[in-house]
Amino acid sequence: MCCLPRCLLLLLLVAVAFLPAASANAQPAPGDVVVNELLYDPPPTEGAPGEYVELLNRSDRTVNLSRFAIADSRDEPAPIASEETLLAPGEYAVLVQDGEAFAAAFAAVEFIEPGSWPQLNNGGDTARLLFEGTVIDAVPYEPSWGGEDRALERIDPAGPSDDAENFGNSTAEVGTPGAENTLAGNGGEDDTTPPVLDTVRVATNRAMLTAVFSEPLAPASVAAEGFALEAASGAAPTVTSASPVEGEPVQVELALADEIGPGEYTLVVEGVRDEAGNALSEGRATFAVAPEAVPDPRDVVVNELWYAPADPALEFVEVFNRSDEPFDLSAFRLADARREETVIANSPVLLGPGEHAVLVRDSAAFAARFPEGEDVIEVSPWPALNNGGDAAVLFFGSRENRAEIDAVPYEPSWGGSDTTSLARRDPAGPSARATNFASSTAPAGATPGRQNAVFERDLDAPRPVFARKVLRAESTFAVTFSEPLDVATVDPADFAVGGRVPVSAQVERDGRRVRLPFDSVPNGQTLTVRGVADLTGNTLSEEDGVPVAFVAEPYAERPPGELVVNEILYDPLDDDFDDRPNQPEYVEILNPTERRLALAGYFLTDRPDEDGEADTLAVGRPRASIPPGGYAVAYAADAPLEEAFPETGFADSTAVTLLPVDRSSLGLTNSGGLVALHRPDGALLDSVFYRPEWQSEAVEGGDGRALERIVPLGPSNRASNWQTASAESGGTPGRSNGVAPPPESTPPASLEIAPSPFSPDGDGIDDVVFIRYALEASVSLARVRIYDSRGREVYEREAELAGREGQIVWKGRSESGDRLNVGVYVVLFEALDADGGSVETFKEAVVLARPLD
Repeated sequence: MCCLPRCLLLLLLVAVAFLPAASANAQPAPGDVVVNELLYDPPPTEGAPGEYVELLNRSDRTVNLSRFAIADSRDEPAPIASEETLLAPGEYAVLVQDGEAFAAAFAAVEFIEPGSWPQLNNGGDTARLLFEGTVIDAVPYEPSWGGEDRALERIDPAGPSDDAENFGNSTAEVGTPGAENTLAGNGGEDDTTPPVLDTVRVATNRAMLTAVFSEPLAPASVAAEGFALEAASGAAPTVTSASPVEGEPVQVELALADEIGPGEYTLVVEGVRDEAGNALSEGRATFAVAPEAVPDPRDVVVNELWYAPADPALEFVEVFNRSDEPFDLSAFRLADARREETVIANSPVLLGPGEHAVLVRDSAAFAARFPEGEDVIEVSPWPALNNGGDAAVLFFGSRENRAEIDAVPYEPSWGGSDTTSLARRDPAGPSARATNFASSTAPAGATPGRQNAVFERDLDAPRPVFARKVLRAESTFAVTFSEPLDVATVDPADFAVGGRVPVSAQVERDGRRVRLPFDSVPNGQTLTVRGVADLTGNTLSEEDGVPVAFVAEPYAERPPGELVVNEILYDPLDDDFDDRPNQPEYVEILNPTERRLALAGYFLTDRPDEDGEADTLAVGRPRASIPPGGYAVAYAADAPLEEAFPETGFADSTAVTLLPVDRSSLGLTNSGGLVALHRPDGALLDSVFYRPEWQSEAVEGGDGRALERIVPLGPSNRASNWQTASAESGGTPGRSNGVAPPPESTPPASLEIAPSPFSPDGDGIDDVVFIRYALEASVSLARVRIYDSRGREVYEREAELAGREGQIVWKGRSESGDRLNVGVYVVLFEALDADGGSVETFKEAVVLARPLD
């Protein structure tokens, strides 16, 4: 009979032994264990303890810390202990980042060093405590709460964890880990402050609200009559009952007569008291009820962003609602190019149609920089925007079921700097095109919460701005538009060259360029288009055209080809004290054809070295071309061409294309050299071996005077076809040369000599004579002999492959280059056939004259 009591006693003892462990593993309620103190910004001194978090068990039962984890706002939970570690009621547990550093600073304090540590950001973060994945407590601290170089302490362990007024700087040198906080009980002062209505939460069924206060309320003071709702627009449901939430003395649950609809509301509270008897005369909290609308892509857009401020804390992203529906920003996430997303708001925030919302990295820094700004939303953790290029991405929905709403993949070339934001021109325009963005022109450098300073509604249809034949693609053309196109609107039937339609229309990656292959080369010099639309829907309804720039053809047997080196300034004036503008080196190119010629990718070379290598100078710009009969001037951009040669009127001229080269010199030597013009594929178009001896005698070397070609299609390397520029400024870049031949008026089968008299004195006026001929039939050779008044031959010149028409230039010098006397000279012209026989002969007189001294 004694055995039974002894067995019962043994079982009882075993059961009692296991009671603490069973109790310790029970599910704790939120607030049972709280983050009571944290050092997130340790002092920068030797012997500092490193980061730590102190926990306090507020409940009446022991908890097992091995089932808890600590985390920051980036959802990286770190288990607190790997084996059973009990925390009794009212006891503290100190979790540390660096056990060795902490032990050196607080030798008498026991601590736990987790296997990994969630780095706590100095600029703001959330210290979260989880029990098997369920949040038990969370402190979303900001630097404004305190905690710089010392611990951030909780004032009232039973008070709210998300209220800055319940936290402050420890008055200890660093902190009080493992002991009561220095601020506990508000420093020992009597509580004379009434409770504050902090926030309002909406239940999923929208028939219940939860009001959250700054401190526990006296249950007897909570009644439905003390709560009322006001709607920003329309009617608001009435509160039918109010009751404190069990285990959460700072929360009150409110039942509504009707389901609350989307919109903005204000909860008004009167008469509730805290446990010390302090009554709240009136408290108001505004909150939003989220709509159920789901945005389509680009309903909400990234409208402005400051990605490179001098102070990184000033980074912000402004979003704009382009739609007709309100949206809840708490359902949106912000990310950078790495797709590291952050929820924009932790509670519903309505963004109405046509409204802006400003998302900021640091609200305090932002308010100091933009004191007149709108309300902002501080996003934490902030997806840092890289100065060298990144993306601001807007998602809607949960992490698992999200949709991209907008993305701006900006580059520094788009705009924005350390003093200005990057602003969108047209909210309806493309998000991925630099053309729709620019640096803000606002005096403050940005316009957060307001219409952008660079706002410009895009109402213009896309226009063709440049068309050219594609090199090495016999029957393919390409056209560039003023802005990116909507690919769906591009139809080959809407394009034509010379009335011919391409077989296809291929939009290139940038959206602005379209390749148009034809089944054969069309005859025509204008490309026409209609029907295409830009990314905002503006359609080119009326036909528009643009001249086609063709590829210049190289010469068949001798230079030049279809582009001509027409003028060279190799020895410019560059004296800063001669009261004249400094001249740049330049090479003028002439298009003597009847069609526009492209220049993209064209380049110049000089004389090759002994290994056959030549210096290359790129002069052709994208979309550069020369109109028929027009000019292009490649020049060293160190000296202003427009100031040195104002007679051309570059700003008003449509016949000249400027090709500035970003260097101080084109490499043209004063002693003479080669200027060779090439297509992008290397084909040679023209080459000139210029020499200073080609200058007039009145000019020393080059001395600020250009060499001008006399006959554009005449020989490129014959001294007789080059002359010193006579213009007062020293050259005629972008306009007709001073020694250009007279207008063609030669009758058939005749010889015309002009001017006569002529005066080869180097003054730029009538320095050469043109011997122009027209024959009955084409010939193989034209020969000119010139005799003085005594019948002596002084000059002979033969022109090969003369054809039916042509001209020969005489500079008034003998065959050996000597100056001739003034007087009358006889020109004998002979046209010879392939066998050297004379076909036609002409004889005319010409007068050589000089001014009297």
